[in-house]
Amino acid sequence: MTKAEELGKIIGLSAEFIEDNFDEGILDILIALNKKGYYTIYSCEGHCNPKPDNRGKIGKWEGYLAFADTYKFKEYPPKFYKHNNHRRFFYWNGYGEESRKEYLDNVLTWARTLPTRDKKKVVVYHLLGKNKKQPNREPKLFYYGEDYEEIRCIMNRADISNYFDFELHENIKYI
Repeated sequence: MTKAEELGKIIGLSAEFIEDNFDEGILDILIALNKKGYYTIYSCEGHCNPKPDNRGKIGKWEGYLAFADTYKFKEYPPKFYKHNNHRRFFYWNGYGEESRKEYLDNVLTWARTLPTRDKKKVVVYHLLGKNKKQPNREPKLFYYGEDYEEIRCIMNRADISNYFDFELHENIKYI
């Protein structure tokens, strides 16, 4: 099984989509994290820039991981930084291909040492509806989330009469 097939099986995407949209150098990290229940939503292994940066240094790279939820880790990835206080996003940077590979190896080691999370079953709702004035367009996504009460509120809004052909989908996911 290829890395793209393994990750696709874990997160529910095709291997072709993984190959087209994910950096190959971060696949092992994503597999380790998602397999243990730390679900990722965005990632970049970091790519060396051949042009000089504002300090005149060549080979600057930046990478990141973004998680679907705010997880509380006993230890965090080594030498990461954040733009804000949001613990879902981990960024890293450096100069040169060797430092980039070394950093990815350190993040992979960190991911592999994390304990496996207990997963809970959650129902996620998708509410779609078509606009009466533009019935041939794709349906509008009104809601995506876990709160069924929010769907009831949406269905009672004053402007809801402008829409028809509603579809409510329920999906079960484990978080």
